[in-house]
This record gives sequence, structure tokens and C-alpha cells, in this order.
Amino acid sequence: MKIDREFIEQANGKLLNTDIDGILKWAVETFGSDLGMTTTCSYNSVVLIYHLRKYYPDIELFFFDTGYHFPETVRFVKELREKWQLNLKIIEPEISHAELIAMIGDPPYKTNSDQCCYHLKIKSLLKILPLKKAWLSAIRRDQTPNRAKIRPVEIDSRGTLKIHPLYNRHRAELWDFIHQRKIPYNPLYDMNYHSIGCQPCTTAIENPSNERECRWHDSEKVECGLNRY
Repeated sequence: MKIDREFIEQANGKLLNTDIDGILKWAVETFGSDLGMTTTCSYNSVVLIYHLRKYYPDIELFFFDTGYHFPETVRFVKELREKWQLNLKIIEPEISHAELIAMIGDPPYKTNSDQCCYHLKIKSLLKILPLKKAWLSAIRRDQTPNRAKIRPVEIDSRGTLKIHPLYNRHRAELWDFIHQRKIPYNPLYDMNYHSIGCQPCTTAIENPSNERECRWHDSEKVECGLNRY
């Protein structure tokens, strides 16, 4: 299979008016065991995994444990892995917090947040990307202006094939789906954390203009670097 611009355009022509299950079924049929997904078990990801289990229950999932996540997040990831019997691997960075502080200052998420994200998450991501030909992502158009034009299938700026089954879904409908089916979710969402990352870089906001406003609230930063466009 040749993954080129023609492949991308044909895939999007087929999938643009397809629902979540249709996109996932295509992804699994097309890539099989060459399909993977990174996740923090956010509410978007939980909805995606809920659907995905029907087609590929043993898909490899990867969670990057930076050491700065909320305890509630790490606990929820482990609980969901056990409850749903997920093939979820927890990956820790090669660098310790002490080494990172010696390199870029203390606290690293304040002195240089981009380098902090790079050493604690992105370096781990770059090691696993070659393991798969395609990667599922739970990002959506309505989250930020950066994501507003994503399509079901894209090649990102790293050259990675990304598949976005939730691309045109909206926050409210995903939460309705979660509540109707009693799907488990991170309890921090009930505490005005609308988007959840590392604890020092996540702020509870009662009515944010968009959910990503809860991340890096005191800076212009909007992405950690896991998602590229």
C-alpha cells in the first residue's frame, strides 16, 4: 500500500460523510495491527476507545506518564485499562525530573515548557511512531482554531498518517454519549477541568471560551507537540 497524497484524498472522499464507526472500521480493515493510538484517556479518547473495542479490542494504546500528571489521571488510566482489558502500555520518559531540572531549570514546566514537553512526552512519541503505519487521534475541529480544518485522514508535519474519527463531533454530543451509556471518565472533568494535561499546566476554569483554554492558561501555548498539523 502506497501512502501518498492520492491515498489521502481518496480516503477522505470516502470518509468525509461517514460516522465514527465507519471511519474506525475502515482504519482497522486498512491497517490492522499496523494501527496504534496514544491516549491520556481524556473524555474524547474514552468515547473513541469505546467504539474501537467493537472492531479492534486488542489495539496497542500508549500513555506517556510524565511524572507530572494528576494522580486522578494516572489512577483513571490504570482503572480503565483493567475494567476494559485494554492493551495499554504506560511509557515513562528516559530522563528523570532531577536531570531535566539540571538541564533547563526549576520548575522545568515554567522555565521552558516546550523543552519540558519534548523531553517528557515527545521523545517517547518519536520512539514509538515507527512501530505503526497509522495512528488514531481523538482530536476534533471544535477544540481550537489550529484543529478547525482537520479531516478524517491526514499526513501531519512529521509525515505520520493520522486518522481522526471524531473530527466533526462536538463536545456536547460526546458528553451526552458518555452519560447515556454510563461510560467511565476522569473525575477531574467534574471539577471544571475541561481539558486535562500535566497538573502544573492545567487550570480549572468554570466557563472557558474553548476547552483547551484550561491548558497553559497564562501563556500563548496551545499544544504540547503530540499533535502536529
